[in-house]
Formats: sequence, C-alpha cells, structure tokens
Amino acid sequence: MFKQYLAHSFYSALRYTAPWLAVAGLTAISVSVSAIDQNLAPAESALTNQQYEQAKQLFSDLSQQANFKVKGKFGLARVAFFQEKLDLAEDYIEEVLEQDSTNPEHFYYAARIAGKQAQTASVFTKLGYAKDTKNYFTQALQIDNQHQLSIIGLIGFHRQAPVIAGGNKEAISGLLDQLRTIDKRAAFAIEAPLLFEKKQVDKIFSRYQVALQQDLDSQVEVSEFKFNFAMLLASQSMYLEGLKELNSIEFDENQELPSYANMRLYQIAKLAAESNSELDFGIQSIKEYAAIAEEDKTIPNDWVDFRLAQLSYMKLKGVEQRKVLEQIKRNTKDNGLKDKIKSVLKAE
Repeated sequence: MFKQYLAHSFYSALRYTAPWLAVAGLTAISVSVSAIDQNLAPAESALTNQQYEQAKQLFSDLSQQANFKVKGKFGLARVAFFQEKLDLAEDYIEEVLEQDSTNPEHFYYAARIAGKQAQTASVFTKLGYAKDTKNYFTQALQIDNQHQLSIIGLIGFHRQAPVIAGGNKEAISGLLDQLRTIDKRAAFAIEAPLLFEKKQVDKIFSRYQVALQQDLDSQVEVSEFKFNFAMLLASQSMYLEGLKELNSIEFDENQELPSYANMRLYQIAKLAAESNSELDFGIQSIKEYAAIAEEDKTIPNDWVDFRLAQLSYMKLKGVEQRKVLEQIKRNTKDNGLKDKIKSVLKAE
C-alpha cells in the first residue's frame, strides 16, 4: 500500500526502472541483456524478497567477475543499506561511483545512504551527510532528469532539511512541476497533502481528476491510486468522499488481487459507518473481511466485530444490536475501542 518512500504522501514505494539505450546491433543487445538478466536475477530476487544474507553472497560472487564487478558492488551497497550497515554501504557505493558515474541509480542510492547517515550522525558530521544527500540526488538528475525517485527524494530533502544544509522549500514547486510532466499520479501523491495543509480542496479534486484520467503510463495503477486517495480523504474526515472512491474501484478478474484489496473491504465498512451512508454495503463488506483467513487480516478481530455491530446498530437501532456493542466493550482490552464504543452509544 502505500508506504515507505514518500514520507509523505499516500503511496507505497514507487517502482522505477531506469531506461537504457545501446548503440550496438540488435543481436548484441539481446545477448547482453539476456546475459545480465541471467546472472543478476537470483541476486536481485533475493534482495527484493529481503533474503539479505543470500543476496549478499550472490552479489559478492558477482563482484569477483570482471563483467559484473560494478553491479555486484552496487548490490552489496544496497544489501548493507537495507541491513542498516551504513558505513559499509557508504564504502561500497563510493567504490561503485569511482568505477561508474553514469548511472543515476548509483547516485540515487548514494543519496539514500547519506540521508540515512544524516539521521543518525553526530552533530559534527550530520551537516556534511545532509549536503551529500542533496548533491547525490542532484547528480542523479543531471544524468537523467526524469529519474522519478531522485526527484521525489529531492522534494523530501527540501521539505525537511534546514537552509544551512541546502534545504529550500521554494524549490519544491518546480520539482513537482518536473515530476508532473513524467507521472501526474506520482506528483499528486506528494502534492495533495500539501494542498490539504493550505485548504485548497478544489485544486486537490481538480488535479486528482487530471491525474486519474490522463496518466496512462503512470507507475501508479488506477485502483491503487483511487484507494490511496480514499485513505487521504478519510484522514481529512472526508468520509463520504472517501467511500465514493472506494466504491468506484474495480479489480481485474483475470489478475491476482492487489495487497490492499482486503483492507479496502474493512475501510468501506469504516467509512460507511463514519459517514452514515451505504450501510448495507458496509455490512456486506465487513462480513467479507471477517471471512478472510486470519493470516491475511491486519485488523484485530474485536475491531472487525465492532464495525459489524456498529453498522447493524446504525441501521436497525435495536436493543439487541446495542447489547452486542456493550458486550464487545466489556470484553475488549483495547482502550481505544472502548472509547469508540462509548462515543457511538452516546451519540444515539
């Protein structure tokens, strides 16, 4: 779901694959790509699956081969970064940059490593790492001005870094414009919370519609885009608007359901209750969520039971439904849920 890198907006990590061109003949290109994929695929797969020790061994083996030395070292830098061995990651990425300073991905990860170091460094070195973060993102964009994650990273830097480290909030607008030309949905993910802070709600919905309709090549899939926007609306207590977005989501029957599909069911029930609308649809959705295998749920069962009881109580206003809510309140150990049930019963 959203998560992670846009700290943030409402997305999970945006994926980026740097395009590359070759001037050799078609046959040579095909052989080269095939060879690289065959050798790198197991290591990259292990890294993606967070099998860090396996990835480290595979990348280490690759780094001993002349044709894959840089790629192996780059893999080791990323493994060390994700294991939060930042000094080691720094050593590896410096080796990589010495040998290949033409790949924006190298500078992008150098920036991430330096940024992480800035968070934990002493007062004497923090400023230097912060400046390195900005410089590395900037160098990545000098190589490829469409490198999305470097644009996003630089936006985040300018939002958080002090002026003495190179932070400049006035630069954010231009970077957002740059990102918008590449991927309007990715830009909207960052911009929307900022517009909410300025209470520019009309502009939010206007730009949302443009991004939704026009970005056919966006790296953010339509259903995910709608789901994340619904969650942003809910965070602003715009429950009815969020519910409408959730209801508009359609999944392709021929494809595996996305990771947020189950959460969508719970959120439909929650927003139906909070907006006091579409109660039957909310009840149907929470029942579907309750039927999901336990290992696939992320919402505690007492909250699931509460949402069903809440929706039933709102619909029927009966004594039996009230008793169910009171029983859940007695049985739960979650003080937040106790307070929520109190407010529901008090409101009636």
